[in-house]
Amino acid sequence: MTTKRKQLNLMLILGSLSLTILLSGCSGSAFGASSWPGISADDSVVYLAFNQSIVAINTETGVERWRFPNEPERSQSFFSPPAVSEDLLIAGGYNNVVYAVNTTNHNVEWRFEGASGHIIGGLVLFEEHVFVPSADGSLYVLDLANGSLVWEFEAKQAIWSKPLITEDRVYITSLDHFVYALALDSGDLIWERELSAAITDTPTLTDDLLLVGTFGNRVVALNTDNGSEVWSFNTEGWVWGSPTVYHDQVYFGDVKGNVYAVTLLRGEQQWADTLDGPITASPFLSDDTIYFLTQSGTIYARDAIENKPKWQVTVGGPIYSSPVIQDNALIIATINPESLLVAINKDSGSQIWTFKYE
Repeated sequence: MTTKRKQLNLMLILGSLSLTILLSGCSGSAFGASSWPGISADDSVVYLAFNQSIVAINTETGVERWRFPNEPERSQSFFSPPAVSEDLLIAGGYNNVVYAVNTTNHNVEWRFEGASGHIIGGLVLFEEHVFVPSADGSLYVLDLANGSLVWEFEAKQAIWSKPLITEDRVYITSLDHFVYALALDSGDLIWERELSAAITDTPTLTDDLLLVGTFGNRVVALNTDNGSEVWSFNTEGWVWGSPTVYHDQVYFGDVKGNVYAVTLLRGEQQWADTLDGPITASPFLSDDTIYFLTQSGTIYARDAIENKPKWQVTVGGPIYSSPVIQDNALIIATINPESLLVAINKDSGSQIWTFKYE
């Protein structure tokens, strides 16, 4: 066995162990919060959810603006990417509580305490509602104005993924192996599809196809009308992140470090490659460049169609979560507190700034 393959296998074992620990936390064990940072952004601020804080950071300079709460509390920790409206930051805590924080005075405007499980998946704002996935298996839909419950949908197991919202539907996935299509206004079930493996990330919608990565070592394309399977592509390892689509090609990676491009219509492989570590972050697209991020802390920038390398760079720590793009910066969260957030020029790979968590 090659050294590279041994390293990949070792990292896969560590990734599986991390999943087991998180699952024990979701099931109510005494284990404390342990995960990777969640990030989201508006026009000028990136919000970093990590440990006992959510930190608001200037996207141009990497300088902290403020954090919530002002003083850390042992009962609070945050890993779910928050949602941001014009004047509110909506944050889901590992203590099962949702907080609506005023982004001007940083006061808590309201809180929702109806969940009985950790909030791990990203929150979504749509119109006047907040969509909150919970490890208790429920999707809670709250009124943005006051945090009151509008409707709730119960899956069979934990929901770790960010909901996907359209004009009239909500799509969610769960560790129970199911994809659910719900009515946006009521939460009524339109259809459900069992995929024989846990699903930990958000599906990708394009035209009339819903693309889903699974822990069954495959990516599945479902018909949005009824959830029927259109095609399936087998991978070597679990697919943790969401697929990305560009010019009728679908891109995704697996936890054995492989990346793939397949056709959108039939799922036929166009190319595949092996990178330097497991992949849990979703591929990220900007203009004609596709970015892959590995747990080894490496970012690969490639031409999305021809798969020609543009640049690659290694940052200060392992990468598990997907980045955000602000202007010309690719902003990436690592699990190294010394460089917890890193801004990279998306065209050249040069470092713009780093943020140290203290």
